[in-house]
Amino acid sequence: MADLKPAYLVSGDDDAKIDAWRARLRKRAESEGGAGALHVFDCSSSPPGEVAAELTALTFATGTRYLLAEGAEAWKAGDLEPLEQALAAMAPDTVLVVIVRGKPTQRLCKAIEKAGGELREYAAPKPWQLPKWVVERAREEGLILDNEAAKSLITIVGQRQQRLARELEKLALVAHPRTQLGAEDVEE
Repeated sequence: MADLKPAYLVSGDDDAKIDAWRARLRKRAESEGGAGALHVFDCSSSPPGEVAAELTALTFATGTRYLLAEGAEAWKAGDLEPLEQALAAMAPDTVLVVIVRGKPTQRLCKAIEKAGGELREYAAPKPWQLPKWVVERAREEGLILDNEAAKSLITIVGQRQQRLARELEKLALVAHPRTQLGAEDVEE
């Protein structure tokens, strides 16, 4: 497995990529530590100080500790001091992933970078880029869609990436064993 940074800040408005990050983190935490190995914070109700306290808490757990701070766009820059201090003194076998929908504060970015962490920003595709995104996502599902089929799918289900991804999963199941679909197939 790849070496992990102590902290990651995953931000942007590409829901599909952010959800994929969360799913990979959960899978890794559970494969290494069993069910419940990922400690999740809802940042709308958990202030930075609560996450900081967990970062510095002593534990008897073996292996890597995984913490996920979800919805950190709710945090104010002025409240980040306890988290900044905790990030500077993190235990070596701890990984913190902070998710911000939208643009994170500069102070949070600097704190993550100062801790040796990594920033990952994912912007959602613009409306004119969605057909290409649908074609690429379909390929991940084992489907080959042409541009017209992708446009048909967007017209039918709308521009929300999560909805498009779910519909592609359904198409892959319905079309099996076929892998190539045209606009008519999608509309059907």
